[in-house]
Amino acid sequence: PFLHLVFNQKTFISDFISEVKNLSSIPSVTFLMTSMFICSMGATIYRSNIPFLLITQFELSKTSNGFVMGYLGVLNVISQSFLINYVHVARMPERQLVSLLLMTTGSALVSASVTE
Repeated sequence: PFLHLVFNQKTFISDFISEVKNLSSIPSVTFLMTSMFICSMGATIYRSNIPFLLITQFELSKTSNGFVMGYLGVLNVISQSFLINYVHVARMPERQLVSLLLMTTGSALVSASVTE
């Protein structure tokens, strides 16, 4: 079935566009799609500007900048591969998941503020 989609890209794209049009007629879905687009765009712009920020504000060399970007990439792979899968398999309740994320964020911010 996948090769059928690859060879019939025109049909796939037109089906996709018509499906998006059908879904966008529902107001809550339109709000959700718009919110996801804005958040994704913001995250993409942030990620693409981190190297410039590191070079100009923190005067990192190109090598150090590469190490920081590599480290962020590894963290991204770990979080998307293992942590999301763990949460999905464990089927944590939403309240417990939010509590865990807030505690993790809080401890990371405290440790970052103490480190000089």
